Amino acid sequence: MSLKNMTLENIAKACNGIYIGDESLKQTEITGVEKDSRLIEEGYLYLPFVGAKVDGHDFIPQVFEKGALCTLSEKKLDINKPYILVKSVADALKAIAEFYREQLSCKIIGITGSVGKTSTKEIIASVLSEKYQVLKTEGNYNNEIGMPLTMLKIRDNHQIAVIEMAHGHHDIAFKAAGNVNMIGNSVDIGIIKVSLHVDDKRFIRDAAVHKQQIGFGVSALPVGRNINIGGRAVFYIEAKALRNGEHFGF
Repeated sequence: MSLKNMTLENIAKACNGIYIGDESLKQTEITGVEKDSRLIEEGYLYLPFVGAKVDGHDFIPQVFEKGALCTLSEKKLDINKPYILVKSVADALKAIAEFYREQLSCKIIGITGSVGKTSTKEIIASVLSEKYQVLKTEGNYNNEIGMPLTMLKIRDNHQIAVIEMAHGHHDIAFKAAGNVNMIGNSVDIGIIKVSLHVDDKRFIRDAAVHKQQIGFGVSALPVGRNINIGGRAVFYIEAKALRNGEHFGF
């Protein structure tokens, strides 16, 4: 199954890359996106990340042998295969995921906070899967690389995606081209889960910053209250928190 409107031409435009290769393939849609060369399938777009010990570019010949349609690249390649030249594979991934989100009708639930994100994600996904086709974040795919990759796993049959977003080190501030906050613009329902005393002013300040970064657009963190910001629901869940003797959370 191909990804809706994810043609090589559209991908190149979305990430401000330069398409190099067979012009007749520019209108072909990719069937998936993968950074692990071992997991490449027919029609995939390959992401050659450069690590401390391994350069993903070294595996480009192998991914084409496995059926990849195209690859991103941070350097010019001497190959007779299509590729998209970009300045940064990581930045390109975020921009591509942002563009893909615009093609989807799937509702997205974004979960972040200081503690309990994974268990909250699992509970919500489990309950919703009783009625809906649900995609959820797998493993540790909650950072600035894993989150866009999770977004790109959404297919037309998915009705809801439950996506976990790392809290701290600005991992949830996914900035794409034009300084647009990709995940903030993508979330339909936001859930912030914390487990600290609410009188901790430093935490409240930091959490408010993160809340703004994911696009919820508020500077206060109401306890035990659901709020609606710009048509998106924001649920602030507080575990073991106290304010004037009130308890709220699960």
